[in-house]
Amino acid sequence: MSRAVALVACASVARALVIDAHAGSDDATVPGAQLKRNALLIADQNTHLYKPLRERLKKQAVTPVIYFFGDSTMRNQWMAFCSIIRDGSGEDIADPSPEGGGAVMRLEENSKVATRNFCSSSIGAAFLYHTWEPMEAGFVEKVISWGYPAPTGIYLNSGLHVLRGLGPKGLEWNRQRYEDFRGLEAAYTSTVQRCSEVAPAAKVALMLSHCICEDFFTGAWGQEVADYKSDPVKATRNCTSELIGEGVGAADAQAGCIESAFTRGGILQLNNRLLAASKELQGKAPGIVDAFSLTDGMCNATFDGVHYNYHVLNELSMAFDAMGIAL
Repeated sequence: MSRAVALVACASVARALVIDAHAGSDDATVPGAQLKRNALLIADQNTHLYKPLRERLKKQAVTPVIYFFGDSTMRNQWMAFCSIIRDGSGEDIADPSPEGGGAVMRLEENSKVATRNFCSSSIGAAFLYHTWEPMEAGFVEKVISWGYPAPTGIYLNSGLHVLRGLGPKGLEWNRQRYEDFRGLEAAYTSTVQRCSEVAPAAKVALMLSHCICEDFFTGAWGQEVADYKSDPVKATRNCTSELIGEGVGAADAQAGCIESAFTRGGILQLNNRLLAASKELQGKAPGIVDAFSLTDGMCNATFDGVHYNYHVLNELSMAFDAMGIAL
């Protein structure tokens, strides 16, 4: 079977399975959501970046220690990083799964899994603060307090789970989620500022969230997107009513429900808000990893509309640039 045919076949399965879950979530039973060795092999076949990235790490005067903060799209980059630094990976693509295998859980699901979210070797180390929650200003000092080495680089992302998801779960948007959406810039700037205070030598990078490929939304989800594009006010009426019932003003509720839609336009607008907030930061702004431009229009490289695992090495290369991990 050719790679193109395999992609189409897997994509068809993904469309059938993803309907009852939030796109991009670990709950989604979608082939290829969590990075596997085969996807990493294909990523390297496409880019030939695996060994060069390892060489970049080996040439650093100070061994890089990177804190990854974000959802499953950030998790997959952390897994690729752990594979690259793994002992013996210089001659082959190491399995990116953590020791013991299995799913990489979010910290809010079980804080005890934190020890599985750290990898290290003689050429690098990385901690994954795996979460669906908005950026957290105190996360760096929290990780340091758990006994992990201080970071030389901090890699941030928050986006897909700030938007209002599709399906029944997405319709149950509440005031707290609305406040998280509206407070995106404040959470981001406070996190960057706190990072500079707690780890002043660390270089910070911001990943713009992946493009959302709406072609993968079929059935109930596809109808929601079609309804939204036809009449966004009508399509978000239930969301607006729920927020009004929780004390949000009518105009603000309507605007929030419309702007937070889980669509390409929704994530593009959210990324632009973060870019604008970066320009307003006092001091040195974070480096930018434009994963949106990398994945925009690349629907043939995703299994579920949000994970683009064949581009994970491209993203890491951009992240290395943004955090000053030079050749």
